[in-house]
Amino acid sequence: MVTVTSSNIPRAASQTAESSRIPSKKSLWTHFADRISSIDGLFDALKVGEYFSHWLKMIPHLSSNKNQLSTAQGTFLAGATLASLPGLVTTIGDTVASCSLLGKAVVDRTRNPTARDQDITSIAKKSGRNLLDLACMGTDTANNFHELGWVDLGKAAPISCGVFLGTDVIGNGLDLAKEVGKVSERAAEKATKQISPERTIAIHHKDNLSYMRIFKNVAGIVGSTIGIASLFVGGVIALPIVGLTFSSLWIVSKITTHFYKEIAIKSSSLANKAKI
Repeated sequence: MVTVTSSNIPRAASQTAESSRIPSKKSLWTHFADRISSIDGLFDALKVGEYFSHWLKMIPHLSSNKNQLSTAQGTFLAGATLASLPGLVTTIGDTVASCSLLGKAVVDRTRNPTARDQDITSIAKKSGRNLLDLACMGTDTANNFHELGWVDLGKAAPISCGVFLGTDVIGNGLDLAKEVGKVSERAAEKATKQISPERTIAIHHKDNLSYMRIFKNVAGIVGSTIGIASLFVGGVIALPIVGLTFSSLWIVSKITTHFYKEIAIKSSSLANKAKI
């Protein structure tokens, strides 16, 4: 016979609430369908098509089909560009909101000098990151519009390209440092040897996720750095296959990271009945 006391009721409720947050198991097809039906997933699929078409153009035996492959590549690029527009609109809204919040925080700070600086600092960091992302996404969209012939940037094209590549390097660099910091923190936690088996499993999966993101960030940084270097040697990458290789690695690692999180991590959460 189990005696129910007031002390174990909250614990039971907590366990029930935690269990309700554990994801249910999905089939591989369901994961794929869910991803492809999202805007970000559609963008990934279109970028894969764009890069794959580009790779096919490099095969000598397919030289007679280069016109068709170029058309396919342009179609995929156009689709990916359009699919990225909702994200750009969201980023614009986030940037306006964060900058407005920062302005209000600065005004409040001048009126109340005893307010904590940390609040303004965190808001300023968020606002700065939103501005960085907006510059990166905005110039990327402008560059794609120019490449597709939808707009003519003229002499501003190299500048727009340089801004995109530069902000992309900075953004990936910040994300890289963040993931490295997370790995270091978890390593310090593991070194204490005072963690539960469930926490050990969670750390294992979180480390794997961080390593995947680090790989994606490095691929993005190297690819954009090559692009910046090409701007100083005539505006065209000397070895197009190098730039295409890192772009392909970036999109593959992005997709792999998503499915690892959705399948491996959530399956482990389900098996261990604990949210990771």
